[in-house]
Amino acid sequence: MTNGSLNKFHFNFWLPFFAILLLFIPVLIWQEFIFLAKLSGIGLLIGLLIALKQWFAVARQINQRKERYVLNTNERFLIETILPSFKTWSKTDQTILTDQLGIALSELKFSGESSLEDKIKVILQLILATWGDGYLYKQDWILAFDAHAKNSKLYIKDAFITELNTSVANIHFSPSTTTTDSVLLELNKKIKNL
Repeated sequence: MTNGSLNKFHFNFWLPFFAILLLFIPVLIWQEFIFLAKLSGIGLLIGLLIALKQWFAVARQINQRKERYVLNTNERFLIETILPSFKTWSKTDQTILTDQLGIALSELKFSGESSLEDKIKVILQLILATWGDGYLYKQDWILAFDAHAKNSKLYIKDAFITELNTSVANIHFSPSTTTTDSVLLELNKKIKNL
């Protein structure tokens, strides 16, 4: 059932190690070896930190979790040029957008030739179209770019969903108002109908 994945955590070593160190503390205090009891507690704490670090690394490996792409200053400036109203958003909404963009850049698969600007334009359209709907799992999504046609095709689980324009100059969107952009509304309907 677990295909040996629990063995990677080495519970058979760590749990007895913690139990022994934990039992030593009251016994050493009872024997009036306070310094050794403190050392046992410190060893328990250090061992726990090492084990937790190892367990989280193994869990990331088993779940095949990818780290979120962290946007730099140039990419934030690019967002502001594509989405002019971004500067007027609340700090919370700005953080949500940049986090969603970073997650999408790490989860989505890309094919064809494209610049980072084209990727950000398309991903912004996807994020804004589903704004307020919560997180969408995007590891099965593929964006196939065509440099000559200036568009990208969105495939989800190898099924064609829609075409997205990469020559968008700027997008008008505000998180506090309802979307009136027809492209974003149509994209939202197509993604919700999955």
